[in-house]
Amino acid sequence: MRKLLKTKLHNRNNRCRLGIRIRANPQNSYVLTDIVLLIIVPLDVDGENVTMSRKGGVWDEMKRTIIWTIHKLDPGEIVDIQAQFKSNTQDGAGIKILSQNDLLSSIKFPVLARCNGDTNFSKIDMNSDYNEEGSNPVDLDMERSATILYRKV
Repeated sequence: MRKLLKTKLHNRNNRCRLGIRIRANPQNSYVLTDIVLLIIVPLDVDGENVTMSRKGGVWDEMKRTIIWTIHKLDPGEIVDIQAQFKSNTQDGAGIKILSQNDLLSSIKFPVLARCNGDTNFSKIDMNSDYNEEGSNPVDLDMERSATILYRKV
């Protein structure tokens, strides 16, 4: 199971724009499903008033995260997401704590990605012809999917 996750951060004036691109490897022979992108929003930016380029991002004020859920990605499919934030350059008393340049150059947005997909990790086929009074033959086919977690800072 392969996917590519790229992030790019642009800082201008008192705003920063985070771009995220997630791409399923074209050589995958299966669809990636239940993709979840988790963006950790640093304290130096205003996550409450974020502007998002794609619907579906959910802001969690308590955890300071934005979560996007993407139902599926076909092999080779690309999804681009952008989020624009305003920097917090003042403390609670309204006192400027950092210059814009110092603040914006130090901002980092850790991004976690998780998805499911078919794998060859395990496949179990079990058949039983055992037949005794009161018992039934057993037929069991099980395939396991995997969850991949990827972190980029």
